[in-house]
Amino acid sequence: MKRTTSHDSPAESDGRPPLKMPVEYCDTPELRRVSLEPDGILCLPLVGFDFFKRPQEFSNLHVHEECLEISLCLRGDLEFELEGQVYPFRPDTVFVSRPDEEHRMKRYPRSMSKYWVLFRIPKGNFPFLSLRSDEAKWLRREMLNLPRSFVDVNHRVRAAFQRLFQVYDSAHRGTAQRRFLMRNAVCSLFIALVETAKMPDRILPAARLTKIVEEIKKAPERDWPVEELARRAELSPTSLLQRFKRLTGSPPHAFVLSCRIEKAKQELAKGESPVAAIADSLGFPSAQHFATIFRRIVGLTPSEWRVRKNAKA
Repeated sequence: MKRTTSHDSPAESDGRPPLKMPVEYCDTPELRRVSLEPDGILCLPLVGFDFFKRPQEFSNLHVHEECLEISLCLRGDLEFELEGQVYPFRPDTVFVSRPDEEHRMKRYPRSMSKYWVLFRIPKGNFPFLSLRSDEAKWLRREMLNLPRSFVDVNHRVRAAFQRLFQVYDSAHRGTAQRRFLMRNAVCSLFIALVETAKMPDRILPAARLTKIVEEIKKAPERDWPVEELARRAELSPTSLLQRFKRLTGSPPHAFVLSCRIEKAKQELAKGESPVAAIADSLGFPSAQHFATIFRRIVGLTPSEWRVRKNAKA
């Protein structure tokens, strides 16, 4: 089910005019974009869950008027672009963009997933979830002071998102019970965000693995045996393979090869080195093996790719 509309939020109880925001609602296995406004939660015009099995095109740069966008990466080696800068966005990371900041998800690899929510914070006094005025002011201040990014070290934010969607899917619509449960779930999400953001950082397996992935990207020509990766990540080889694929979408060997091919493209585009020399510099046993892997991933041989690239230049 999918529909696109120019959405006018219902007028709030303080008499403010409705907020106009182009919204695309949908509810499919790959994309869930739902509103909690029908449940009386006017501060959440959009709650989302993205799950892509295949790489997607980059999203366009955009802003959200009077809204924070808060995203939790569940799976994938993602990149978030905000105000001209690119930030890594990895599993268990929460990323926050503030109202009117131009941003987009720059990298959508295969096998990625994330939760996200738009939290509407209009200027001036505004009632949140029927809170008292001083409580609403506290919540507004805390949400606006969330750091740009932080790690969900105890998975409270993930569990709160899961609970929110569970209530959305299971509670009977239009009932007092649903409205009560939805407000409770939303408050739990806000508390999880505020309290988790204030926890001291600690090095987790995910953080160690993220650092290893960055090193592989910088030096794919190296040998990267699974045993070494597991030791450095302080994981068993089996757990390393599972976590690595969840993070990057590929097992270690395939990821290393893809990084080598990306680096090979850079060298081929320069047009200075022979194909055999590039193959040797990137750790391939032979030029033929390099050409076979390159064609399997890119669809062209290295020489064909170089010719096509030069023709476009």
